[in-house]
Amino acid sequence: MKLRSKPRTKSSDSNRPRRRLALWRSERGQSLMELSLLAPVLLVLVIGLVEMGRYASLAIEVGNAARAGAQYGAQSLANAANAASIRCAAENESLTGGTAPACPSTNPLSLTVNPTNVCGCDNGGTITAMASCTSTCAHHVVVSVQVQASGTFSPLFTYPAQGLFGYLNIPSITVSDTATERVAQ
Repeated sequence: MKLRSKPRTKSSDSNRPRRRLALWRSERGQSLMELSLLAPVLLVLVIGLVEMGRYASLAIEVGNAARAGAQYGAQSLANAANAASIRCAAENESLTGGTAPACPSTNPLSLTVNPTNVCGCDNGGTITAMASCTSTCAHHVVVSVQVQASGTFSPLFTYPAQGLFGYLNIPSITVSDTATERVAQ
């Protein structure tokens, strides 16, 4: 025996457009669509924050290294004249926070340290610059050690040559800081 299906009535045909309209109005999958649109933007923001944090960390380490070198050189005139020891003190600071006893054999920050001595003539609290530390001064000669430290920041990710409309093209950046301390005499 064959079962007959019900003949279509006018009312069931009129429900079909309503069902389609209900499907179009359905909010199923809306959250997934929003996430797929916002995920790339959020990822770019997170990558940017990581890169900025790494840059700030390097800038702090370079500044600390310059200060450590200047503080070591400021202990005495003999230390101020010893450029190798000043470099060693700066590199120790950049590696271990200044706790290493000897000069490090590696330099992972590619830190460059340039110490120089700066002399001036103290005339009642006003210090005027001198051409060299061997020049004569009517009053007291003030010796300062100046240490310039620099390191190179390289981004973690390589961006396209043009970047996003030319805004994400980040090359290696040199970070430098200078510290000056008066030498104890």
